[in-house]
Formats: sequence, structure tokens, C-alpha cells
Amino acid sequence: MTDKKKEEEAALGCLLVLVAFAVSIPGSIYTAWLQSYWWLWFAVPLGAPVINLWHIFGLRLMISHPNMGIFNSLSRVEKKLGTSGKNPAQVASQSLGNSVGLALVLTIIQPIAWLFAQFVEMP
Repeated sequence: MTDKKKEEEAALGCLLVLVAFAVSIPGSIYTAWLQSYWWLWFAVPLGAPVINLWHIFGLRLMISHPNMGIFNSLSRVEKKLGTSGKNPAQVASQSLGNSVGLALVLTIIQPIAWLFAQFVEMP
């Protein structure tokens, strides 16, 4: 592979990482918003305190991303690149796809959860 080709792939990978990051923040806020309704529908009737969107956002970060430090993230990407043979663009696009896919799945689940909350009697 030529140096020019490697530079182009690295530039594309950096661009996709930035796009994935830009999409993941609003996507995380959106999923926290959806999950805040689930909390209101299912946890509050059981006696849990009412919490807002930012509490849910923080809980999501604590639970799903315990090793979110920048150096941990970079080392995971380096390991993925080294072991899988993928280039940075492939890794970034996979991460972007995961974020968008999660938001779509939660959007589909939301009306089902609402229906469930309407018809299930909480103690």
C-alpha cells in the first residue's frame, strides 16, 4: 500500500471518528430521553424516586461505559485495528452504525413500552 493511500485512509478514519462522536452525543441524549419515560412508567410506580433526563444520562454512562477514558478508548481501538486487520475508517463506521442502530431499536421499543405501561397494573 502506498503512503498516499495510507494517508487517505487515516484522514477518512479521523473524519469518521469525528462524525461518530458528533452523532453519539445527541444519540445518547435521545436514548436517555426515551429511557426516562421508561423510568417514569415502570420504576416510579414501584416507589423509586422521580429522576430527570440528566440523571438517566449519567446512569447510562456509569453503567455502560465504565472505562470511557480517552486513553482506554484509544487503546481499545488500537487493539481492534491490530487484531482484526480493519482500517480506522471501518472501525469508526462500525461504531457509528452501532450508535444509530441502538437509537432505532429504542425508538421501535418505545410505543411497545408505552402500551405495556398502560395496561399493566403496578402495585
